[in-house]
Amino acid sequence: MTKKNIHDDELVEVSVIRKNLDQSGILNKDQAIEKEEQRTILKRWELKYFKTVHKDNFNLEFREVKSLVTQKELEERFNSRKPLGTGAEEGLQVYKKLISYNTLDFFELDIPPVEWWISGMILKSGMTMLSAEDNVGKTIFSLCMAKALTGNAETFLDRHEVKPARVLYFDFEMGPSLLQNILDKLQTQNENFFVVTAPGAIDINDNASRQAIEIVIREREPNVIIFDSVSAIFFGNENSKEEITPLLRYFDELIDKYDLSIVFLKHWRKPLAKGGGGERHSYSGSYWWSGAVDCHIGLSGRPACVSVKCHKSRGLKFTSFNAQFTPPDDLVWKFLNEFKDGCRFTEETLAELFKSFNADRVKQMDLVKKAKEEKMCSGKTLTDRIKESKLFKVEKEGKCNVIIKVSKDEK
Repeated sequence: MTKKNIHDDELVEVSVIRKNLDQSGILNKDQAIEKEEQRTILKRWELKYFKTVHKDNFNLEFREVKSLVTQKELEERFNSRKPLGTGAEEGLQVYKKLISYNTLDFFELDIPPVEWWISGMILKSGMTMLSAEDNVGKTIFSLCMAKALTGNAETFLDRHEVKPARVLYFDFEMGPSLLQNILDKLQTQNENFFVVTAPGAIDINDNASRQAIEIVIREREPNVIIFDSVSAIFFGNENSKEEITPLLRYFDELIDKYDLSIVFLKHWRKPLAKGGGGERHSYSGSYWWSGAVDCHIGLSGRPACVSVKCHKSRGLKFTSFNAQFTPPDDLVWKFLNEFKDGCRFTEETLAELFKSFNADRVKQMDLVKKAKEEKMCSGKTLTDRIKESKLFKVEKEGKCNVIIKVSKDEK
């Protein structure tokens, strides 16, 4: 099937007549010139725009004089194009993004598929928010993503497809010593992985700071930028739509200008209601952040079991899952199991919790205590999972319930 061009780029010479009318529609005789005519060169789709949109808005009349068919005419006339006024020119720039076509033509367009750096997580030319409460593991998670992107990995956490990319990581919180220590444990030495560590150096709303950031971008030419964290460089009211919108628009400008993807880390604080646990609408201002991004990944829990939830993803929403890492020595994240939203503590999670005690018999109260400390689940949820479990059973030991594994014969 022949692919059609959605733009008609043929150049035409146009006569533009500006009518000086008063509000009643009568020629204003106080004007020195009642009609002002000028010639300009437009592409046909531009002419269509002006005829349909700005005829009334600017009291303009557009008349096609002739098509420009010779190369000489094209060069001479196009180079002498005249502007049509501030409002009209600005409207034209917007119109370039609003080309309309019928659905028959639309399905004949050669439209490239949606592309990802990490499937379901980092969209090419997109924006991702990685959110959680403090000390859940956002930084380590983002650095593991960067390691996968720059280290020729085929997948991230053995489940998300990865495309090789150049990554620029901005550390605005840790400082060089801690960052170097983490990178050493992750073994991330790579010529395509660039880091900037400058805690307290940037105010993202300051023009000088923005210019400095863009200088680094031009120097390193990254495909993906990671800001750790946005809370350390944005000093406005994070709960105000009016204040965060300019920041998110600036991120969009960087994406368009440099053809890159942005990942920013966001701390959730001050829950509006009990039971927040990192949920995207449980925290003040969270809706405005999530609504502006292409992907929103939420983390909750503690290192032994962190829930990774896909709150939002344009076109490819991944199934939520549990993962773990073991600080301070083993910082590489490992996949544990998938779960349905609202049911993140599964039998596999129970097995991992039991295993962490390195014992054949564990008191149920000890399991509950650790599950609460690690923010894995409530005591009731754990008790329910034990009752439903095919891997474990409960025995009485004095006044205590003890959890033990079910033997192969019992299965």
